[in-house]
Amino acid sequence: MESNTTVSVLALYEKQRKQAWRLNGREALNTNASSANKAETAKL
Repeated sequence: MESNTTVSVLALYEKQRKQAWRLNGREALNTNASSANKAETAKL
């Protein structure tokens, strides 16, 4: 049960993080290419 809860929390976190990147991705690419590249790498 513990690991299932952890997986669910991580899945929710990932979902929210990806939604935030979708909303802010264009601004992030324009203002800080380095951070954007790190985020893209983390997705792989």
